[in-house]
Amino acid sequence: MPGVERRTINGHQSRKQASLSLGCAIFVMLFGVPFAVAGLLVILSAADVVKGGVWHIPRAVGVSMGLAFFIAGAALLVFPCRSWLRGRKESERAERLREEKPREPWLVDHEWDPSGAENDERKSHVALFLFFVLLFCFLVPFHWFAFFDREAPWFVGLFLLPFDVVLGVVLYVGLKSWLRLRRYGDVRLRFERFPFYLGDSLAATLLVPRLPADVKAITLTLRHVEERIARVDQRRAGHGGGRPRVLRDQIYAGVREIDVPLRDAWGGVEVPASVPLPTSADFSTRLFDDPPRYWEMEAKAAAAAAGVDLYALFLLPVYARPEAAPQTR
Repeated sequence: MPGVERRTINGHQSRKQASLSLGCAIFVMLFGVPFAVAGLLVILSAADVVKGGVWHIPRAVGVSMGLAFFIAGAALLVFPCRSWLRGRKESERAERLREEKPREPWLVDHEWDPSGAENDERKSHVALFLFFVLLFCFLVPFHWFAFFDREAPWFVGLFLLPFDVVLGVVLYVGLKSWLRLRRYGDVRLRFERFPFYLGDSLAATLLVPRLPADVKAITLTLRHVEERIARVDQRRAGHGGGRPRVLRDQIYAGVREIDVPLRDAWGGVEVPASVPLPTSADFSTRLFDDPPRYWEMEAKAAAAAAGVDLYALFLLPVYARPEAAPQTR
């Protein structure tokens, strides 16, 4: 049965809608310029486009080293600019909608799609792959020095071992996310109404384009999450500890196991779900608050034949019912 259950949950990213100021974005971008320029010059020199100097390492290793610097510098140029532009656009949109539609706070809170929600994991494999490429290019010169340079100390290889483990984990998680997308298709959650009001039932349908025949039931977990900033105990964190980190507290949860209905000709299913919502306005979604509070629905199912289990996570528009608030569908 659904109910209050405050506990910290791990393995999920923060949904705090933070953006950089213009001054901070410019500072980070200026910091990225020398990395990008240095990386580009190393690549051109290693490719023998720019003449001058003598290379004492293989040119392929030099190109890899240059790529690592160039990708890092390019990221420091692109992402701060995108963050500032996104924050400016969201602020302007929020101010406009607060004046135009004061009784519809969900329009200000987030750019919802009234028809449904996409799986959070849909594009995670792309980010993981880019991080894998950056880390791989960064480690190539060190591996060459450790295993091919006769003058390298023996302990250099041991120093690289933790980084290789991280590289392997990133590759494994990214491939698993990509295989899940390939196996199950673009999993979505269709809203039967928009938004969902506290005190009503959350009515939605999980759409799975391809579901293996051995999956007989899907577990849906509805939860209300509140984020908070906590500091790590320095006695546990060691030197450099005590820095703040974002924790996610689950303060309300309901779990339903639903039998899979008949599949269509392509193996796809539509799984309807209806879960009662609490009545208290304290559980209303507030993504712009600090810390933010919001609702999620998690879908899970074990599938031995598929090689990778079904997993999807969706952000939900659950709000307190304002007076005379319109509701579509």
